[in-house]
Amino acid sequence: MEKNMHTSQDFEVFKGNVYIRIQENGPLDFISKVLVSNIIEEYWNNQNTLYAIYLLAMVDYLSKINGIPLYSKYDYMRKYKLKDRIYPLSITISAKIDNKSEEEYIADAIPEFLKYNIVEGDIFNIK
Repeated sequence: MEKNMHTSQDFEVFKGNVYIRIQENGPLDFISKVLVSNIIEEYWNNQNTLYAIYLLAMVDYLSKINGIPLYSKYDYMRKYKLKDRIYPLSITISAKIDNKSEEEYIADAIPEFLKYNIVEGDIFNIK
């Protein structure tokens, strides 16, 4: 299923756009628009697994922190896990600068992302 024909820069731009939408419109509006648009399913059906799973993880995380039950339509995707672990560019760079392993950053990862093998930290403190 993992086609994911993208570069790490493409993914960083994608994530940046997601963060901007959340910051500008708020988490509840973001959740609503993503679920109504069916964009998660479109990415999934087009074998852009990483983007589909990232959006699903974001919706699940925002739902959890806002006390919203998970949308069951995507339960079949919730069983999926990316083959390779994905680290944000910021962690990759920090690890090289601090002479650390990327693995050392996993303890701070958001569980809703990590279950899919995506390491993601505080989405509300993006610099």
